[in-house]
Amino acid sequence: MGEVYDVIDTNGQLIPRVGVVLGIRFSRLVTPEWAIGLATQNFGMGVNVAYGPVHCQNPKTGSQGLPRDLAAEYIVQHAIDADVPYIFFVDDDVELPYGACRHLMQTLASSDDDVMCAGGIYVTKQSSPEPIVFSDISLGVNWRWKKDTVFPCELIGLGCSLWKTEVFRRIEKPWFRDVDTSTLSCTDDAFFFAKMKLAGYKALADAYVLPVHWDYETGKGYKLPDDSYPMLPSGKEEIFKNIPPGWMSIPELTWLSDQAAKHRRIVELGSYLGRSTVVMARSTPGEVWAIDDFKGVRDTQFFNTDVPILSDTFSQFVANVQSLPVKSIRADHADYTAIPLEWLRGQAAEKPDMVFIDGSHEYPDVKRDILAWQSRLAPGGLLCGHDADWPGVRQAIDELLPGWQTAAGVIWSYQL
Repeated sequence: MGEVYDVIDTNGQLIPRVGVVLGIRFSRLVTPEWAIGLATQNFGMGVNVAYGPVHCQNPKTGSQGLPRDLAAEYIVQHAIDADVPYIFFVDDDVELPYGACRHLMQTLASSDDDVMCAGGIYVTKQSSPEPIVFSDISLGVNWRWKKDTVFPCELIGLGCSLWKTEVFRRIEKPWFRDVDTSTLSCTDDAFFFAKMKLAGYKALADAYVLPVHWDYETGKGYKLPDDSYPMLPSGKEEIFKNIPPGWMSIPELTWLSDQAAKHRRIVELGSYLGRSTVVMARSTPGEVWAIDDFKGVRDTQFFNTDVPILSDTFSQFVANVQSLPVKSIRADHADYTAIPLEWLRGQAAEKPDMVFIDGSHEYPDVKRDILAWQSRLAPGGLLCGHDADWPGVRQAIDELLPGWQTAAGVIWSYQL
């Protein structure tokens, strides 16, 4: 749709002009995730794309082909020869997120004339991954940025980057070189970014585009942890600092933090190691009452290798909430004998104004928790909980709380 034609062949047929060469340096079989990521991309209406895969050398896979730096030069030269205005480099281990190509096109097309590159940010393949983006090449990687922003950089990974072809016409070869000598070591992309900087041109890091970086030997995909600085909402860094492990996502915790800031008497049913407890306690002007038997997880579907599965969590929970405005009650959620008397007397000023339910996810248990605590909320209080996608939870809230809303992720909410 909307193809641009500016060439007529010898038979009088209109030939669509190519707007982007998609240069892929490949040296191995790719993952299904990588293939799907590429197949679902588009560059926007009216942009025609030519695919330019180039076979590269790879000692680990035994692949024979061009050295990777020369493969990049080969792609660039053919784009110049064909008068293609843009080049999009994609490495065979970098999985593109949906909408990556179009967003980079928008970023680069709307930038200043001296900006020649816009790239997505992916990470190193190691246990503590680092973002491959540099504001100053001599000072190491740049951590001081936020997702869903665009900012200047001196160097970004070539494996998900869009370029104006004109920059290669203006800078002499060689463009890309892997250098490893006794006095100098640099990768092929760092080599050209340095030449581009000397020529007075700029690059942008597009943190709306955050690809996954695959290690094919281990089958693991690497990305920034949700609790790393770039992924945390602005202003929440201290609230999320060193929070305990758990299953609640950063967007869900952000919503809980925002709600806790508006409430003073918060009850949490089911706390485990205190991930959500800590966030709410750091956010509220009041206090959090954590009610749990602290006997660990019984919903086995929650098993996750990143979260320790413990049968007694109380001592760890207490350590995690130390010095925070948290009071813990080690009891069953519906045990009236363990509940402060003022919550049962019915005086609105003494009742909780927010209850967060995240205990058992079985229908009878969720129903019991809702019935037991809905009446204990102050008028206008917030009743909410986690895992609205669980059948038992969904059945209970559909039955008891008509008009409930999805708040963030799989958190449900109901305002009295």
